[in-house]
Amino acid sequence: MLNSLYNKQMRRILLIIIILLIGVFFFSSKLEKKNQNVTSFLEDNSRSQVAERLIFIPYWSFTDSIVIDNYDSAIYFGLSIDEEGIDTDDEGYRKLSLFSNLIDENKKKYLTLRIIGEDASDSYLENTLWQKKIGEEISGLAKEYEFDGIVVDFETSAFGFKSKEEKVTAMYKVLHEEVKKQNLEFIVTVFGDNYYRARPYNIKEINNISDQVIIMAYDFHKARLNPGPNFPLSDKATYGYDMGSMISDFKKDLDFEKITVILGYFGYDWKLDNGVSVGMAEPLSLNQIKSRFINNCNFESCKREVNGDYESVIYYTDNEEYLHEVWFEDEDSAGKKIDFLNSIGINRIASWAYSYY
Repeated sequence: MLNSLYNKQMRRILLIIIILLIGVFFFSSKLEKKNQNVTSFLEDNSRSQVAERLIFIPYWSFTDSIVIDNYDSAIYFGLSIDEEGIDTDDEGYRKLSLFSNLIDENKKKYLTLRIIGEDASDSYLENTLWQKKIGEEISGLAKEYEFDGIVVDFETSAFGFKSKEEKVTAMYKVLHEEVKKQNLEFIVTVFGDNYYRARPYNIKEINNISDQVIIMAYDFHKARLNPGPNFPLSDKATYGYDMGSMISDFKKDLDFEKITVILGYFGYDWKLDNGVSVGMAEPLSLNQIKSRFINNCNFESCKREVNGDYESVIYYTDNEEYLHEVWFEDEDSAGKKIDFLNSIGINRIASWAYSYY
């Protein structure tokens, strides 16, 4: 009797152990499969969901070859202006033919109109005939060299007063009219901090005439100011703005499907005195940063850290005992931003610039 009871208890315990083992095996298999799916997503997210990759190619960044196998489109940067129209003495103009010949015919090509600094003057904004001539000339060149469209890069540091904003909008409309006569795409670049710093760009009006709008998500911390991230992915509380806020702002005025975000693979080297920047920071491409600080750093107290926003910062002391901070975008931090953009449905990503990384 006792022996029979003992056998029943043992069978019951054995059954419980078997059930537990089966459960552990089943749960482990599910967990392993889940982890594989998560790993696969993290590995593939920034690559598989990017529908189009664009690369800006400055005229100074190439000589006799251009290798862009991983990109769908090449944006030539570009042509500048003078008092006569397109500046034919500029090196960007002189290398136009070479650029066109070096790009594979299967790639889309865009031609940038560079209107930066002194060129982005009131005299230009107030001269409609000048704008029209520039639009005619660059559209004709784009057609001659078989470009698919024009990218207008008009950069002014002026405040966003209504009068200035109206002049900028009117200028875009003049250029748009000339570009469309040649059946070319019309694309406009805008600053990522457009809303944060109240710049004179009417995004609603730009949306109405543009086929794409390229948001420049870099250079948030300026060379003339104190150090900080190239463009914060997050942590608005610390930096005052971030990429999530940027997209939210643009979505109010810009058709979502027109958005292209450009990331900048570069950084600035700030010299500090008691924590305050001294003079203008030195701009450095990611390749220059790798060569000078990452692969082999000859400066005192040279160390690299990744800040909470995923961007890297290098600290070092120069020969005059000044502390330096070098903040920059690299492949890892850019990958995090691409993952974020993919997660909200933005999958057209551009890079600034060829040869920088």
